[in-house]
Amino acid sequence: MRRNFAIGLLLTVGLALRAVSAQAVDCSPASIQAIAPTTTTIDTATEITTGTVPYCAITAHIVTNASLNDIIHYDLDLPDAGFWNARLLFSGNGEFGGTIGDVSKNIPMGYAEAATDTGHTSTAPTESAWALNNIPAIQDFEYRSVHESASASEQILSNYYGNVPYFSYFQGCSTAGRQGLVEAENYPNDFDGIVAGDPSIGQPYLGFNWTQQAILAGSTAFFDTKAIDTLNSAVLSQCDGVDGVVDGLIQDPTKCAFNPASIQCASGQTKGCLGAGQVAALNKIYQGPVDTKGNLLYPGLTVSDPESSAPLDAGWETYIIGCNTQTCMVPNFTAAEPYSSFKKPPVEWSSQDGFFKDFIFNSASYDTRTISYKQQHELTKISNTTAQQGGEGQNPNIAKFASLGHKLLMYHGWSDPAFSPLVSVNYFNSVEGVLGAGSATTNTLRLFMVPDMHHCQSSGPGPNDFDALGAMETWVEQGTVPDGIIASHHKMDDFTMPVDRTMPLCAYPEQAVYNGVGGLNAATSWSCPSSS
Repeated sequence: MRRNFAIGLLLTVGLALRAVSAQAVDCSPASIQAIAPTTTTIDTATEITTGTVPYCAITAHIVTNASLNDIIHYDLDLPDAGFWNARLLFSGNGEFGGTIGDVSKNIPMGYAEAATDTGHTSTAPTESAWALNNIPAIQDFEYRSVHESASASEQILSNYYGNVPYFSYFQGCSTAGRQGLVEAENYPNDFDGIVAGDPSIGQPYLGFNWTQQAILAGSTAFFDTKAIDTLNSAVLSQCDGVDGVVDGLIQDPTKCAFNPASIQCASGQTKGCLGAGQVAALNKIYQGPVDTKGNLLYPGLTVSDPESSAPLDAGWETYIIGCNTQTCMVPNFTAAEPYSSFKKPPVEWSSQDGFFKDFIFNSASYDTRTISYKQQHELTKISNTTAQQGGEGQNPNIAKFASLGHKLLMYHGWSDPAFSPLVSVNYFNSVEGVLGAGSATTNTLRLFMVPDMHHCQSSGPGPNDFDALGAMETWVEQGTVPDGIIASHHKMDDFTMPVDRTMPLCAYPEQAVYNGVGGLNAATSWSCPSSS
């Protein structure tokens, strides 16, 4: 394909990788169609200027099933050759896809950019009705759309610039994190480097369903914001100092032996504690769903701060109970659709409800509250159907990806209220079991666990803004292995406000250690053991 040269050559061509003197093709629909794969139809190709950078904005589509109207749309923006930095950046999707993100935002930095709608068009990211009885559309979403769009984009790009060397990268979080792992596992040739955050791999929708069934067991089991605040305070009180310093952050929640029973209300106690029903629900949330034989189907959430720390943050309130204000609605505990009166139901509920109705049971009227963890045949059906759809992203055999010298950088917030952070830890350990311990794995895969970050970057009380792509580029292009990445936190989780904390993120299994001197909020006061 495009990179039929040695990495060593790439590292010696210097500025030739950063700018190309003249492109081989002009920006017009007919010209772009002439250099595109035969499976692609170019819809538009328009010369646009962003800032001072002129670029060719291309929209295109690939028909995967005409009778079902399954069409993979993708956008590709190509800077004029003199402005191109010899990199292609493919951005992934969130939730159930259905839209194409802005592929021009990195044009000023010289990137060629691409993205897909995952093979369908939706009005909302949680909308999943397009998947009902539509296997081709599901396959597009699960694995096909990114690969097909990336392959087409790379052919167009290569011909557009005259077949000069370049690097290709994928980045994204959540669903995009899963997409990145599927790419590494199934299509190892597609990208030189993949950045995959908080991936939705495995059976997260069983995790969502399990949690929702636990808190919907009745009014005594449900969590309101007061209960979440009580839990948050207790967890920080018991776990913050386990890492050796009390600084409002929990470096590794798996090292804290927090017991929910420790905050169960005593007889007559009504404040600063949880009821017996809430404690029982919390134990289930931390455990995660199990089948009839006690096998874990998906890891539980970690013992880490669940509470939203700022108006722009999204913790348990948003994901689990559907409330981000102090005045919360109460669900209907006996209804099949308990949140029907909510303006915005919990993300967990909406996601699992749509997934099981449209992806698994093919029934818009299916009652997801009837999923029983005491019915092994039903759990087996869910597991088998998910596996057959081809996008679980849990295959640890990335040996081919590694043999090509390609790199995978993962990250996950230790306080993720959506996808359990333990799925990323488990994935890393599984890859190590295939590739081997130590450098046999870490030469290809690096995992960064982020203390007190909620779902994806910019969310949570901990450092949650960091340049994972920059670390990846340095790793791929210069061979500098990322042992640590400096992360920051903006006041109120608002990127328009000043940074109030910085800290190094260390490559798993290491965690940042306070040096004993200097301010707790400064990265210079912390270090990663391997670099100290």
